[in-house]
Amino acid sequence: MDSLHRDISGTLRVISGYDEDEYSHLFFQSNDRLTDLFPKLDVYGKNVLTVLGSGDQALYFYKMGANCVDLFDINKLTFFYYYLRIWIIKYLNKSYPDYFLSLDLITNILKMVSPKSKEEEYAYSYWTMIVHMDIKDINQLFYIYFPIISQNFFLTKDVLNGIDRKFKFYNLNISSNINIDSKYDIIYTSNLSEYLSKKNVALERYKDNLIHLLSPGGLIVSTNMIDDDISLLEEEIFKSDFQIDRIFNDNEEQIAYTYKLK
Repeated sequence: MDSLHRDISGTLRVISGYDEDEYSHLFFQSNDRLTDLFPKLDVYGKNVLTVLGSGDQALYFYKMGANCVDLFDINKLTFFYYYLRIWIIKYLNKSYPDYFLSLDLITNILKMVSPKSKEEEYAYSYWTMIVHMDIKDINQLFYIYFPIISQNFFLTKDVLNGIDRKFKFYNLNISSNINIDSKYDIIYTSNLSEYLSKKNVALERYKDNLIHLLSPGGLIVSTNMIDDDISLLEEEIFKSDFQIDRIFNDNEEQIAYTYKLK
C-alpha cells in the first residue's frame, strides 16, 4: 500500500470512530488563548517549531510576523487539515471551514487550487480522493465539530505570505526518538506535556528533545488545558536546565508558561 492510500485508509478508520497514534480525530480550532498570549511573545522574525493541531498556532505565528514556521504532530491528518485551512483562507477569505463541512465545499475549493509544492500536491491528491468516496459525514473527522470561536481569531489572505515560503512537517511523537537537525528560536508545544505529566521517562525524553531543538537563547512556550499549572513532576524535571516563567492575561489568569535554558 502506498503512502497516500495508507493515509486514506487511516482517515476512513477515524471517520468510523477509531483513533490510533498516527491517525486520530482532528481539532476544529485551538483551545489555547492565542489572542491573549501572542501579544506577550516576541515572535517577529523568529524561526518557530509548533505543534500543528488545528493549525491555529502556526497561522497565528505567521500573522505576528514569524520568519519560518515548521510543524510537528503525531497525527498525520493534521497535515491535510492544515492545507484545507490554507486554501479556505486563500480562496474564500475565511478563517475556518463552515461549521458543517461538506464534500461539496471541498470539491469547489479544489477547483481553485493550483499546488505550488510537492507537499501541497500531496494534500491536493488526498482531498481529491476523499471527495470521490462514499463518506456520509466528513464532520466525523473532528472531536467536536461545533466550535466556540471566542478568540476574535480571524485571518485574511495577507497572513499567507509567510506560508509561501517552504515549511517542514514532522509526523512524530515529540516525546520519543526524533531526528530533526534544525534549531528554533521558539518551540510551541501547547498542552502536550499534560499527557506526559505522570510519565517520568517520556518527560525526560521530551525535555532532551526540546533542548536539542532550541537555538541559543530560545524559548519553549507551553499551555495548560487540563490542570491549572505545571505538574510537579514536569517542574522537577525541567527546573535543573530551564528558567520557568508563567504568563498571565489581563485578568491575572495563567494562560501559558515558558522555559528558557539557563
